[in-house]
Amino acid sequence: MGLDLSNRLPLLQSLAEHCRDFPVILSTSDRVWFELGHLQTLSPGRWSYAELFSNWVGDPGYEIPVLKTDQGFIKQAKAHYAQNDYRAAAVYARAAFESKLSNFCSDRHLLVPYHTDPRQVSSQDLGAATLNAQMATWCRSPQPLAPTAAPAPGPLRNMPRLCRAGLDDGSAQ
Repeated sequence: MGLDLSNRLPLLQSLAEHCRDFPVILSTSDRVWFELGHLQTLSPGRWSYAELFSNWVGDPGYEIPVLKTDQGFIKQAKAHYAQNDYRAAAVYARAAFESKLSNFCSDRHLLVPYHTDPRQVSSQDLGAATLNAQMATWCRSPQPLAPTAAPAPGPLRNMPRLCRAGLDDGSAQ
């Protein structure tokens, strides 16, 4: 059964709600749909993820199926790091960071620029949404900010002054 993008998230919500006691196998050849589903169903112990693809072996050669189970971004980063593959380790570490940041924004209903392909939402967009929400929280707080041992970097250094000035829209740099 094929589903357009507007029906995919409601399907995942229905499966989570109505099929808790049943095993569900959801298969797709669409990479964006796989990643979207993966991000929407992150729940330890509830969902398992796997990728099935083929590798070409030998000459003249033949294809063999390869099953890759999801280890999570951090485990993959550590595995690549242990093999001295630092570039791949950095890619997986960044993916873990972006995934956590994306879930944080989603859970708190923070405003983030919309893209039909979720991979097009940058970590800069997610970070800005998080910073803007945090600035608004700090500015609404009746308690003064506790002093820190070291000054905060960049725009956070002037946070109390910005809040007093009423600049909690994230426009100040």
